[in-house]
Amino acid sequence: MIIEKQQYRNKQLLVGLVIITCLIIGIYSYFYQEVKINENHSKPMVVFKDKDKLWQVVTYKSESVTSMVITLYPKFKQIQRKVYLNYRSQFVFSDASPVLLDSEPLFWNRDGEVVTLQGQIVDEGLIFLVNNKEVERRTPLTLFELKVGVKSSIEKERLLSEAIDTERTTNPGDVGSSL
Repeated sequence: MIIEKQQYRNKQLLVGLVIITCLIIGIYSYFYQEVKINENHSKPMVVFKDKDKLWQVVTYKSESVTSMVITLYPKFKQIQRKVYLNYRSQFVFSDASPVLLDSEPLFWNRDGEVVTLQGQIVDEGLIFLVNNKEVERRTPLTLFELKVGVKSSIEKERLLSEAIDTERTTNPGDVGSSL
């Protein structure tokens, strides 16, 4: 009977050790996962030559994209600041200070996703606001300067096309001779 109790205690001890070992391995693997960098996520959306210029980030409806900045000292305050992109596709504010999430700078990758420096994808709604509302995942964003440039190019093409059409209607036999 004493031997049976001893064997039962040994089994309980063994089961307890196995459970504790599994818990330790599970916790360790959860908190100490290897950071894997996906090269596709780390390639920048754009790289500009002008290192001093900032490009404003907007939606396709020309709505400014903002991010909440919280200061704790000397006085607690929350303000929304417009978001810009610097020469290496990093999200920054107008003073070139980085937009951060958990103390990590954020970038715009080639796939149009917001990523950390390690290439981990971040949900845009955690960082960006449009009209005081969280940006929905995969909301199409662009740069204000590019949008204005495209609009002006389209307008120039339209005016040129109208000029050609006007020329054709006024001089039907002389199409394109004055151009």
